Amino acid sequence: MLFDIIEITDEELKALSVVQMKMLRTAQQKKDELERKADKELKMYMLAINVRKLVTAKKKSCMIQARATTQHKETRIIMKAGWIKKHCAFLD
Repeated sequence: MLFDIIEITDEELKALSVVQMKMLRTAQQKKDELERKADKELKMYMLAINVRKLVTAKKKSCMIQARATTQHKETRIIMKAGWIKKHCAFLD
């Protein structure tokens, strides 16, 4: 495993105890996971921006919000079900 959360030489790495290595691996894994999540959120944000540009080019009024939502998605969909049925077309 490559560690980029701290600068450490090979000799120092070999001198670490088992517990220290486990802590270092865990910290590196958490950092890598956070970076993956951040990259995914950035891609979704850019997609929303691009969709907004395409829609506004065709029609002047558009309300596409470029923000990530992580909680209560099902509840929001159910609450807006009437509006969705009335205004959205779903292709089979």
